[in-house]
Amino acid sequence: MFWRHNLLPLVLTLLVSLLCLTPGGDMPGSPFMSFDKLSHAAFFMLLFFQWSVGLRKQDRFKWWRRHSFALAFFGCLAYGALLELMQGLAFESRSGDWKDLLADGIGVAAGAVFYVVLFGKDGFRLGVSHRYRWRPRRSIERF
Repeated sequence: MFWRHNLLPLVLTLLVSLLCLTPGGDMPGSPFMSFDKLSHAAFFMLLFFQWSVGLRKQDRFKWWRRHSFALAFFGCLAYGALLELMQGLAFESRSGDWKDLLADGIGVAAGAVFYVVLFGKDGFRLGVSHRYRWRPRRSIERF
């Protein structure tokens, strides 16, 4: 059940790595925020949301399930920092930027807010999958 719920987050993580570590051309921008920063925030929002839901729904590793929100939050922040460090040190065509790391953090925070708004405090504490389990109907004789 682990791979069933976490294959999409893993593929998304690899996609974000590919997009962040390949040389980028001229990206469109706006006077307020560049497209690069906006894409960093959007990808990390989606990445956090997918990992937090995937870790919460899997039932193989109980500790990961209980702490899925914190694991996804700090894991995505560490992943963003690692990507920026790799851009700055390992690749000549890319440069690490603290603004990209800030955009990653904003995206992770936005994903956390989206998760709490969507699933509420019950989804935060008890898990997402408990809402969607099929339960047999009570006998009609009860009414």
